[in-house]
Amino acid sequence: MEFSYKPVNPFQDDGLSKEDKAMIDGMRNTAYICGYRGEDVEYAVHQALKRMGRYDLLPPCERK
Repeated sequence: MEFSYKPVNPFQDDGLSKEDKAMIDGMRNTAYICGYRGEDVEYAVHQALKRMGRYDLLPPCERK
């Protein structure tokens, strides 16, 4: 059995502006500093984006 997969490239161009990438990176760093780890960091970022009304930056499954 042969598996074919494509690893995730963290430096891929996902269509976000530099400002949006910097904002999300800042949110992740803040959550990490506050003691969150792993999935909890992403959850905190998604909740912050929802509070800001930036549904365009959420994954499609979490948009309104």
